Amino acid sequence: MKSKINNRLLNRRLIAFLDILGFSFLLKTYALEEIYDRYSIFINEVRNTTFFSNVNDSFKRTNFEFCKFISDSLILVSNPVDDIYNVNNFLMSISSLLSLGFKKEFPLRGAIGFSDVVIDDEIGIILSKELPILLDEEKRQDWVGCSILDDALEIIINAVGGFGYKESIINNPLQSNLIQYYKIPYKNCLRNGFVINYAYGLSDIDIKKGLDYLIDTKRKNTQEYISYYKSLSVDKTISCPSNIHIVKTRSGFVVSNHAN
Repeated sequence: MKSKINNRLLNRRLIAFLDILGFSFLLKTYALEEIYDRYSIFINEVRNTTFFSNVNDSFKRTNFEFCKFISDSLILVSNPVDDIYNVNNFLMSISSLLSLGFKKEFPLRGAIGFSDVVIDDEIGIILSKELPILLDEEKRQDWVGCSILDDALEIIINAVGGFGYKESIINNPLQSNLIQYYKIPYKNCLRNGFVINYAYGLSDIDIKKGLDYLIDTKRKNTQEYISYYKSLSVDKTISCPSNIHIVKTRSGFVVSNHAN
């Protein structure tokens, strides 16, 4: 007898794989129930925030179609990428997860790719040819951050900034860029690539607390990234107080208040 297959094929989706750094320390320090509670709050805060919505929307957008925790790792799958609002909400959810994780002792490292995905909600299976590539990319990095694979870059660049955006973030980087061109720290080298901006969401107090939680080269490399962000020019087309930091996309702005 053939077994019933209850699966969904999600064509052409952005996929993020994020790993929690120092998870073994959490297991030694907190009860499993407490870690679960912190996980739940952490994910729901991002899941339930709609960053961008179209004026024609008659429904509340979700930031991603699928989310699954597997021990110390998190897999997220976007909604259809033919809508730039879906892409930008997905990217902002990754940025927010990185920022929130940094504040709440859940420092994250990962990568974003692009592929078809098969999901079976009933028995919890997720399959994609991109996942092994994302896992390898994540493991090779040595910081808190999230890189963007080449196969996802065109869709992301088009949604966030459109024509000329790639050249702009390389030649005229700003704090308000959601996507940044940066020397990504790998465990044996530095390599130029595109990453998600999460530093905009961190106050000085957040930065100190987050860096104090990290150890060795991860702390050094993450501090260098945050220093890089702070060295960038502000967007002079937007007037706002010094404690207000923003990122902007073709779908709109997201604001972070750094008042301590």
